[in-house]
Amino acid sequence: MAVTIGWWTVDVADAARLAPFYEELLGWERLFDDPDEGVALVPPGDLVMGRGLLLYAEHTTGPKRSKNPAHLDLRPADQDAEVARALSLGATRVDVGQGDVTWEVLADPEGHEFCILAADGSVAGGLEVACWALDVADLDRAQAFWAELLGWEEVDRVDGAVRLADPAGEGYALDLLVTPDARDSKNRVHPDLIPSGDEGDAQARPREVERALSLGATRVDIGQGDAPWEVLADPEGNEFCILRPRGWSPPA
Repeated sequence: MAVTIGWWTVDVADAARLAPFYEELLGWERLFDDPDEGVALVPPGDLVMGRGLLLYAEHTTGPKRSKNPAHLDLRPADQDAEVARALSLGATRVDVGQGDVTWEVLADPEGHEFCILAADGSVAGGLEVACWALDVADLDRAQAFWAELLGWEEVDRVDGAVRLADPAGEGYALDLLVTPDARDSKNRVHPDLIPSGDEGDAQARPREVERALSLGATRVDIGQGDAPWEVLADPEGNEFCILRPRGWSPPA
């Protein structure tokens, strides 16, 4: 039994209009563009689980009203230059209560936050994904759930934050961050999980759903109707989806 992050989904008002922003910002390519499925963006090269972004026209969320509990952290070669470039592409600076920090908090043209971290010499040019960050209230509870569900390892812990990493080195790291902010609606950014198994394995998704429930997840109704995926929430209330298998199996 295994499950991994396939990609992260962002609920947007206009996927076609927003996609060029991320293509230019990240240097990613369009994998597909579908009126119903949205616009999928991936880094150049071979497809890798966990390294993709789906801009999905979600009609049940409504206008963005508050800070997203999940966001993308980007590592630059030159922070000032990359912030200026992001602003030139249509990003805006935003204040989410970050105070005097070493990173810059920006928002895409639809208001979805992302951070450009301080340069540390690890990036040769442009921007690279450092991690996805997820706000939680109970750090130990969230760590236990996501580490067990994904089979990922805790690789760093500081006051109020834990980093989980895929031991296979496929998906981007997941940072769990303690935040006092209360959610007031469905998360507009969430991970879509892919269970192990052949595409025709009808038991793969139910098996991983039951395992997630046994770890403390709950089923939630966000207006998905009769969808070909299961919508769950972690013990912190952060939604995620479990999709059908795509032929993925964990590395030996």
